[in-house]
Amino acid sequence: MTTPQPAAEAVEAGSITSMSDGIALDGSDADTALERGVLIGVAALRWAVWLWMVVIITYELVNRRGDRLADATKDLQLQELQLAHPGWAVGLVASAGVFTIWASVMTKAKPAVVTRVEPVIIELIIAGALLAFGEVIYGTTRHTQTLASAWPIAGVIMAGVVFGKRWGIAAGIWLGAAAYLQVPLPHGKNGDWSASIISSMALYCAAGWTSGYLMQRLRLAERTIASARAREEVARTLHDGVLQTLAVIQRRSGDTELSSMAREQELELRSFLTGATIEPDTLPAALRQAAQRHEKQSTAKVQVVVAEELPSVSAEVIAAFGGAVREALTNASKHGEATAITIYVEPDYDNDRDTTDVFCSVKDDGHGFDVDTMTDRIGVSRSIKGRLTDIGGTAEISSRVGRGTEVRMWSTAPNPTSTHPSPGSPA
Repeated sequence: MTTPQPAAEAVEAGSITSMSDGIALDGSDADTALERGVLIGVAALRWAVWLWMVVIITYELVNRRGDRLADATKDLQLQELQLAHPGWAVGLVASAGVFTIWASVMTKAKPAVVTRVEPVIIELIIAGALLAFGEVIYGTTRHTQTLASAWPIAGVIMAGVVFGKRWGIAAGIWLGAAAYLQVPLPHGKNGDWSASIISSMALYCAAGWTSGYLMQRLRLAERTIASARAREEVARTLHDGVLQTLAVIQRRSGDTELSSMAREQELELRSFLTGATIEPDTLPAALRQAAQRHEKQSTAKVQVVVAEELPSVSAEVIAAFGGAVREALTNASKHGEATAITIYVEPDYDNDRDTTDVFCSVKDDGHGFDVDTMTDRIGVSRSIKGRLTDIGGTAEISSRVGRGTEVRMWSTAPNPTSTHPSPGSPA
């Protein structure tokens, strides 16, 4: 029996996978609930900061009548309230308000729309405009409140949440560059303006990186929990079905080989359901384990040949090749009635680059078949080709009637112009 892989193992540890129509909101219920909660939190942040912007701009518009008194008395505190271009200020704040309202409505109605590329870019453009035109709108080098306030932070957070840590940092750099335009050149104290820009850019970049990182870890934790819950549900279902049947076979069967096989399958299934399955940490170990298990379940002899300088590969590659090889061995004995099978693995040099690519072949001396007339069975399309496709690789089958079958697998799709030599049967 091929042990299924837990769903959590499929989560990429590097970064969140982004899509043009939103991040995984069309996936599991757990992912949907998690990301909807994040979007609601960002929407609340937008509203809180935007309302503060409205309060500040309203206060300054109401107090514009103090301009004449400020000019007459030279009162610096009153001069700080001056708005040189109130129309621009109202327009930019209104643009931020329109986007805030739209994002809030979409978060409730169609959350996936908010995580598309276009809304994130639009929000960053509005945030950049608020930062860049702040000095022009005030028309003075002295003011205690920036027009943008903290509203741009929401755009950086969304970039990190939707596209990952790197794009969050890129969004922070963009807003830092926009903030540069509103800071006047130094008059008196050299370096004050550059320190302010560096501080703002560092804050935005930190917000983008942190949001992307936290979202990645939250998604991984959510899927791990969902996988554990699914395993518990399957365990409850199988305990009264498959496991009991395997136990009955062990007690009542007079066939020693059948009883041994039932016992092995029961232990393997119980280990998987309890999460105690120990997977090999190297590719050769995984292939030898598959060969040993197959020899216990069939009369075929399996030989494993490992070439020198085989590179280390990731756990995902080991799991994919292990599962695909197990299925190829099963097909060789079940359909081809093979008596001798050779598993051969070597570095894949066809791609002409220094990587961790590997090539693996499973060749048997069975009956063989006509490949042109073969129907694409589930075991071939999903357990062999599907596993390799999931890691960016590929697989192909070569067979002739009376000449056996060979399954060739690559961790990375080979170059079209290259032809990988058949390993034959290096016994």
